[in-house]
Amino acid sequence: MLSSLAFSSGNTIEISENRKELIAPEGDSYEWYLNDELLMNEHDKNISVEQSGTYEVRYESNTGEKESLKIKVAVTADGIRTIHVIGDSTVQTYRDSDYPFTGWGQVIQLFFDESQLEVINYAIGGRSSRSFWEQDRWTPVKNALKTGDFVFIQWGHNDRDYSKEERYTPPEDYKDYLKLYVNESRAKGAIPILISPMTMNGRNVFTESGSDYRGAMLDVATELDVHFIDLNLLSWALNQKVGVEHAKYYMFMGLEPGEYPNYPDGYSDFWTHFQEMGALNMATLIIDGLESLDDSEDEDLVFLQNAAKERFLNNIYLDNPKAGEVTYPINLPEGAHVTIKTTINLGNSFVRWEDGDGNIITSDRHYEYTSPANEVTYKAITIDCMGNEGGSGYFDACNVCIDSVLNFEECVDVVNRACSTNGSLVTKTEFGKSISYYQLNSGQTDTVTYTMRAGKEDDFTVGFKYTNSAAGQTVDVYLDNRKFEEGITLEPAGESPIVKQFDFNLTKENHEVKFIFPDLLTDINIGMALIKYDPALYATTCEIEFPDPLSADEVLEGITISSNPFSNTATLRSRDPQQYRILSLSGQTLETGQCVYECAIGELLKPGSYILQTSNGGQSKGMMIIKK
Repeated sequence: MLSSLAFSSGNTIEISENRKELIAPEGDSYEWYLNDELLMNEHDKNISVEQSGTYEVRYESNTGEKESLKIKVAVTADGIRTIHVIGDSTVQTYRDSDYPFTGWGQVIQLFFDESQLEVINYAIGGRSSRSFWEQDRWTPVKNALKTGDFVFIQWGHNDRDYSKEERYTPPEDYKDYLKLYVNESRAKGAIPILISPMTMNGRNVFTESGSDYRGAMLDVATELDVHFIDLNLLSWALNQKVGVEHAKYYMFMGLEPGEYPNYPDGYSDFWTHFQEMGALNMATLIIDGLESLDDSEDEDLVFLQNAAKERFLNNIYLDNPKAGEVTYPINLPEGAHVTIKTTINLGNSFVRWEDGDGNIITSDRHYEYTSPANEVTYKAITIDCMGNEGGSGYFDACNVCIDSVLNFEECVDVVNRACSTNGSLVTKTEFGKSISYYQLNSGQTDTVTYTMRAGKEDDFTVGFKYTNSAAGQTVDVYLDNRKFEEGITLEPAGESPIVKQFDFNLTKENHEVKFIFPDLLTDINIGMALIKYDPALYATTCEIEFPDPLSADEVLEGITISSNPFSNTATLRSRDPQQYRILSLSGQTLETGQCVYECAIGELLKPGSYILQTSNGGQSKGMMIIKK
């Protein structure tokens, strides 16, 4: 980050009206330096500037004191042009000891070509549009302005803080101070740009009644015909997209203990101030807003837009989106300091970062790099709760580890309960969750049987999870009482689960899958039958038969469901009184009742697929019903 103007004894290096020269204060014995190198034969008070960089003048003041002043400038075909930034703590430049606290004014230089524009950040924390003015912090900014400079103005966070009298500025007074900054900038030949205050995390307080500072700034921009970058609405859209919880730890100053050396105990500013990646996101939005301004007749605006550097996508993602959170993708210019990280959900674990070509980058959750002048991809590789690298397994609402099910709010359509086994049901703790297993006893042969239904003829994947298996243990697989595979050797397993999967071609009907474990070598634990998600494959209860759930026929041997699928309730009609129950696809009873000829059912069900079972004292009958 390039430095701002340096001052000594209240003096400054001035920029000439023609924007071609630097002017030192009154004195004697001048020596000029460029980037710490002495400029030979430059001993005058004024110096012509033809090259960008840091200029320093050393001289003797009129009082005989040795003085030194510095200024950083950018030189263009039009001369020296500068962006002067004023604002509060969301904009300011922070000390290294505060890192990762970062204001967008601290990083905005990265987004502009330094050979055309220089950024000087005057923003300071705890100031409002009024207090910045009253404390005379505007005067040195105004004095430094030259024709063709730009002034980026963002206020609002402290203006609305009515708890602090020295800061609070009502919206109407806020307008007056904005007008002062605008008019005094224009009087110096500078171009003001109004930037609305970015939203707080999860709440856009700057558009609320009584504190509509965004609206107040827009009024000023409209009245005085000032360019307006609506960072408020741009940041609100981003906040809504990534979510409050993500923003807490990836944009705002929510830090985990030990994450950064400056904050060994972590930090919990979830709502206002930004860490470095959040500031970079705000700067990116400002450039988005700048580029969206449409006034091709305004040469100064066109210059500013053209001085913005090209940005490239930094594409960052998780191999399993349900495994946790990861730094949000961002478009950045070359040279930005980027920190990417991931937070992994319970039941999944982080393995490493890979680049877009699959090269291993690091096994640390945090990775830092400098953004290149091209698109770049980083992927976080994880292991899911089934033990599969890159797998899509995760725990659903019933603490069952499942694979690729889209509706994560509901208990899902997996075969989890065996229809028959000699094993005893035991509970184990995995990833902090209680998981059910069938424990089969060593020294004997045991069978675990599951039933399921295929709603179409297709290839499906079914399997089981297991722990505590010795080397040499085998399994035989039967499909519908016919041998499918025999003598399949299982990998040895300790406490960490391993998943064994089999691919079946299933016809459109009910099926039974048996896993037979001959001559058990250990007390092996069999956890579940795994079904990779397909809406046409689901569990059935063990004791009933099902008609085709995909059939358009709504009549089941004298029983009619109207309509199916249904929205609020379905109407059950029958020739005879019926006992009925509605089951989840894993066999859990959700609703029971008696229906005399006609009744409404399913009102309390959430949208999803269910099994309706009816009985009039004889054989049970069942069909699938769907609530939209």
